[in-house]
Amino acid sequence: MYTAENYLWGLVAYYLGAVLVLFCCWYFRRWIGWRPVRHLLLVLISVVLLLPFNAYPDMDYLAPAWFISLFEGITKSTDEGYLRAGVPLIVACLVGIICYATGSTIWFFRSGKKVLKNECRQILWKKMRAEKKTLVTRHKRYGKR
Repeated sequence: MYTAENYLWGLVAYYLGAVLVLFCCWYFRRWIGWRPVRHLLLVLISVVLLLPFNAYPDMDYLAPAWFISLFEGITKSTDEGYLRAGVPLIVACLVGIICYATGSTIWFFRSGKKVLKNECRQILWKKMRAEKKTLVTRHKRYGKR
């Protein structure tokens, strides 16, 4: 059996690794095109990785909730199985989704049309740059400047 200090250092190492995984997810988020899906995925990954739960029902040691749910679901060590840590995990994911939806709605109405104007401006700027490149290549081809 591990001591409380061993569990504490194990949890610290786990959370450092989880933060590194979240940084990698943050870096690779640009591959997902639609912004709400990208943000919701980051919220759900962070909730699943960072939510702690009691490792044993009769002790105060903490461990990641997804691991406890998986371990107890496979080994069936308690009567509840994967639900002991699975239900709080699902509730935390739902709270994360609700908080994201509320925050993005508030952000949308507070920023107003600025967000839409900036996105339209970026799209037009990209189109203008693409047209300028085609004009430059056409002029080079025909000898005009």
